[in-house]
Amino acid sequence: MRLKLEMKLTNLFLVRDNHSSFISFLKKALTQCNDGKQFEKFYKDTNVKDFTFTLSLGKCKYTKEKIILENEKIYIIVSIKDKGMDKFIIYNALLNQRNKKFPLPEGNSMTLVNITQIKSEEIKSSKIIAKTTIGSGLCVREHNPETNKDKYYVFNEEGFEQQLYKILEQQGINAGFSKLFPYTTLFRSCSNIKFIPINCKKVVSMHYGQYIDITIGTFQLEGDSRLLQYFYECGLGSRTSSGYGMIDILQQEGGI
Repeated sequence: MRLKLEMKLTNLFLVRDNHSSFISFLKKALTQCNDGKQFEKFYKDTNVKDFTFTLSLGKCKYTKEKIILENEKIYIIVSIKDKGMDKFIIYNALLNQRNKKFPLPEGNSMTLVNITQIKSEEIKSSKIIAKTTIGSGLCVREHNPETNKDKYYVFNEEGFEQQLYKILEQQGINAGFSKLFPYTTLFRSCSNIKFIPINCKKVVSMHYGQYIDITIGTFQLEGDSRLLQYFYECGLGSRTSSGYGMIDILQQEGGI
């Protein structure tokens, strides 16, 4: 399920580090919905969050600290796992925030004006051509628990594929595929995932005050269609619930 949130800004700018603002907006929405009973479902400890999002800003100009916009309206695209209750919980929580002003950094604010549903793709193939959604990007993170430091890989770096496949396999396991399917099927599905860059490039994104390297562009993705569907709905790679990993399907082939 994909939702398009039409937001109206008070001032024609956003700070560069803006992912945290939508996360705060969603947390507030969940807190104020149904007496906050659903908040812990998504934000207690390290619970798996089966959604991702991206910002569509239209024409804009980037400065060192801000994004200067031409239009007061921006759009937040939210993609949520289609099966289960998460999509209804998030939709209702967001709906309750309509016409309420939400504060943003540096004296700005945004108001949710409207929510519309966008048609989602159903993946029936073991091979797809996809692209990172505008405003999003593929984040591949390796965390060192000893130093508590992160390394971010992009598509043309040594170690990118190994770390990406490790992340995708763990995503599948965390999402419950190991319980739904026989171990051999899951293991084969995850291990056989292939990412082939077609027209990719490295860009730099700001995440909670830190500049991180991410990959944007077009690529081929191969694997079990059920896992591909999950990655399409909930995001591909690291930090998906922080606004990374949303993809659009360009082509399907090689059905299974």
